[in-house]
Order: sequence, then structure tokens, then C-alpha cells
Amino acid sequence: MSTIAAAPFDDTAADVILQSSDNVHFYVYKIVLALASPVFADMFAVPQPQRNNHHPHPVIPVSESSRALGRLLAWCDPRCTPSFGSPENIPAMLKVADKYGMDKMTRHAAEILMLSTAYIEREPMRVFAISVRYHLTDVAKMAAKATLCYSWEEQVDQTTPELKDIPAISLRQLDAYQLACQPPPFFQ
Repeated sequence: MSTIAAAPFDDTAADVILQSSDNVHFYVYKIVLALASPVFADMFAVPQPQRNNHHPHPVIPVSESSRALGRLLAWCDPRCTPSFGSPENIPAMLKVADKYGMDKMTRHAAEILMLSTAYIEREPMRVFAISVRYHLTDVAKMAAKATLCYSWEEQVDQTTPELKDIPAISLRQLDAYQLACQPPPFFQ
């Protein structure tokens, strides 16, 4: 059984329904999505399947949860004031922004990460991996600098699943950076 999302995504005048992985229906306007995302624009350029008798609009299932989809759609809809919430939410939103080609959302996430120095200092390896994965060069530089506060062993021992999403050369470059920044042995 599906439920209908909260306002403004409950507008039955909309022309398409996005169905989240947890069966929440988001009533949205194709034009709004197409302007925000080249992926949606391409999707709507292709003829849509026949409509379901239960819904007056096409229903498009997506793999995102209702929480992630709601946040994504808030970035598209002019009636919303979008927010990432805490910095910990940014990786999930970057994944969705990347999937749908939403560059504006990616740039905004990078700006928020740049301002989230406490998060970068607390989880520098995670932020580094996320930044490398999504090509956020300035954020990656800040995170690399923050890794200098920890030994390599401390960082590698951390449970950082995001490391699997970056090339090994990036870790090698980080290691070289850390070695270059270390004082000579006679100063230690």
C-alpha cells in the first residue's frame, strides 16, 4: 500500500508521480524536474508507459527512500527551501545528486562541507573519500590537511566505507602528502 508524500508533493494537479523505494508517492511536475536534472529531462523525452488505472498520472518507481527523495525534490521545487540538514546527510545527497546529474546541488553540498570544519576535523578520512569520489577538490584539500592531526594507522583503522569508492592512487597521493608534511625525524 502506498502513501502520499507531505506538501508540496501531494499536489494532484502535478503530471507525474515518483514512487520511492518505501512506496511513498510524490506528485511532481515534469517541467520542474527536467529543468533541475538532465537525467529527468532525458527520462521524460522518452515515451512513458501506459498509465495505471489506479492513478491519473504515470508512476515512476525510483530506488531512493522517501526521505532521500523528499530532500532531492526540495532542491528542484521552487516552493521549497532546501536543506541538507547535518553534514552527515551530505554523502547520501551527493550520491543522489550525482545519479540525477544535479550539479547545482553538488556545488551547494561542497559549500556546506567547506563550512563544516568540525565535521572535517572529526572525520577527515571520510570527508576526503567523499570529496575525491565527487570531485570536490577544495574540500578534499581541506580534509587532507585535517588528516595530518592523526597517524596513518588511526585513519586506516577507522571504519570508513567510503574509501572503497575512490581509486587507490588517491590514497597513495594522500599518503605522499602526509609524508611530505611530516617534520624530519630529528625534530620529533
